Amino acid sequence: MTKTEQEIKSMVSPLINELGYELYDVMYLKEGSEWFLRIFIDSEKGIDLDDCEKVSNRVGELLDEKDPISTSYSLEVSSCGLERHLREKEHFEKAIGKNIEVKFFKPINGEKSISGELLKFEDGLLIIKTEWKELTDKGVYIIIVNCPLINVLPNNNGEVSVEKRLIQEMMFTLLCYVSQKEVEKISLRTKEALKAKRENGT
Repeated sequence: MTKTEQEIKSMVSPLINELGYELYDVMYLKEGSEWFLRIFIDSEKGIDLDDCEKVSNRVGELLDEKDPISTSYSLEVSSCGLERHLREKEHFEKAIGKNIEVKFFKPINGEKSISGELLKFEDGLLIIKTEWKELTDKGVYIIIVNCPLINVLPNNNGEVSVEKRLIQEMMFTLLCYVSQKEVEKISLRTKEALKAKRENGT
């Protein structure tokens, strides 16, 4: 999360909580020549268009008052959706034990993405139990993904690396190590999201 996104998150989170919703994520990004501030909200009851409009109006008023962004931008408020992106530490911690998908910029071992159960999240590393198509006859493998959203400093004090220790703990065969630069996005794979993908043929 960028400094601007963090500032916006700290500013609008109390207001969104006051309205009865949870702030899931904030994204400030440029598409073409235009800037967008996207705020994703969540609720146990679900999110509809009226909820988004309600939050958008109140957040818009707050942002107009505080004016934290000097450039012109469009404010968008929406639900985090069925296939919610995982970007923050708390996102990964809540996803432990659930199925996630990691998409790559370029194919790795012939695959553009991997999916499987998130077994562990520690020190910016994701441990994912998976079965790749061409390797299912060889058992279950794990993938270590160096999360692109959290900086991991190299260990120079002679201790056993986090990667090696976690491999020993999980007792699986390491299929590959995926670096930060290879990861395009990480998202949660809920049953509803998978059903929607099948219906859309994606």
